[in-house]
Amino acid sequence: MVKKEKKEVVKEEVATFEKEDILKSSEFSRVNKDFLTAFLNDGEKYSIEQAKEILAKKLKGVVK
Repeated sequence: MVKKEKKEVVKEEVATFEKEDILKSSEFSRVNKDFLTAFLNDGEKYSIEQAKEILAKKLKGVVK
């Protein structure tokens, strides 16, 4: 009889912050904080990585 090992999927918990906390962070320049003010929704929580992704996507945008 062969025993099968079960692998547990452990999700790493990522710290999330409200918009106001992200805007106080030293992770972003003053200009990027201005953009994030417009891009992030009030009352929602974001990780620093999510905020960086949103910023990159919005700034990349589509140029016509």
